[in-house]
Amino acid sequence: MGHIDHFPSEVISLILNHVDRKSLHACTLINKSFSSEVIPLLWRHLDINSNDVLASITTILEEASGSLMGESVRSVIIASKLLSDDDLLSFVKHVPLLNSLTLREASNITDESIVRVPLYVPHLTHLSLRSAHITQLSMEAMARHWQHQLGSLELIACNDLNYNLYASLLQYTALKELNIIQCYLDETVERTCDTIQEAAAWNVMALPHLTHLFIRQYKANYAPFLAALCTAPAWPRLTHLDLEPCYAMTDAMAIALIQSHPNLTSLSLVDGPQLTDKTLDAIVKYLPNIIEVGLCGDPGITPDGLRRLVKTCRRLEYVDCTECKIYPHHFPDVDRNFMEFDTGCGTDNYSWYVSALYGGAFDGGARGLDDNMIKAVSKTT
Repeated sequence: MGHIDHFPSEVISLILNHVDRKSLHACTLINKSFSSEVIPLLWRHLDINSNDVLASITTILEEASGSLMGESVRSVIIASKLLSDDDLLSFVKHVPLLNSLTLREASNITDESIVRVPLYVPHLTHLSLRSAHITQLSMEAMARHWQHQLGSLELIACNDLNYNLYASLLQYTALKELNIIQCYLDETVERTCDTIQEAAAWNVMALPHLTHLFIRQYKANYAPFLAALCTAPAWPRLTHLDLEPCYAMTDAMAIALIQSHPNLTSLSLVDGPQLTDKTLDAIVKYLPNIIEVGLCGDPGITPDGLRRLVKTCRRLEYVDCTECKIYPHHFPDVDRNFMEFDTGCGTDNYSWYVSALYGGAFDGGARGLDDNMIKAVSKTT
């Protein structure tokens, strides 16, 4: 074997592929060959937690404009409440090959920057924005530039958007993951025009490549949207579905949704007061590959229904049953290590209840509850 100083770059690259990020820093000290291979790897992902750090990185990239440092950056997470449009634009112009951009605190970000970001990072495949003050102008600008490659879009608490958002999604032909979380989408329109919600649902259903769909509108009444989603098969490749709240969802609607998406591995139907064990039995019957189930705030389900679900679905790993009034005494045969517990279920502010069950909970080998848990449980019976 040759001396380490004479390793070809291909060999060094193979070695570095098996080195964790913390150890990569030490590898820069081996020799110049290792250092030249390591530095692009260290810049591949940037996790920036303040404006001061962002300013320093931007300055470094400006001063190294003749090098390939900026072109090494592929993924960026910025978590700074002070982030402004100017800050963002000053940075992104130096990272032309960026694939993934996450802005965790974007309360000062507006259309002013977002409509221009695609001009600097034309290859983006993942975008996540929280609390950004963007409008339909940004959605249309992004669609013009990223329509063929943006595969993942997450919008959290972007409250200047409206239901036209869903119409613009039709242009994103590569979209596979869509998360719309706590975006109020012009509540006045939402409450007065059911046809707008129905049209929005049909626009989402027209995205054939979706594998992940998360729509959470905690304070919203979007019953027409839910009803439209449940009317017809929509996404043949869908594996993850999360809807909240499900106030208006009935067992019949849930079952239709489950039947038409047999490839689901994760299903969460939150705050569904009309859902019962019929929905759980449909999961057992139609979702052979289910791994995670979310039933938080679904008080119509029963311990027997949960038992059938967990015992029958052999790939199931986790069931969230928070605020379903399921108590430890319902499962005296289950090892406590297969359950999660919490307090305060509805009006039972001081009662222990079961907030989650793990797969295999009913496979035997239970040790039962310890004495402290038994005393806590006795207060609920």
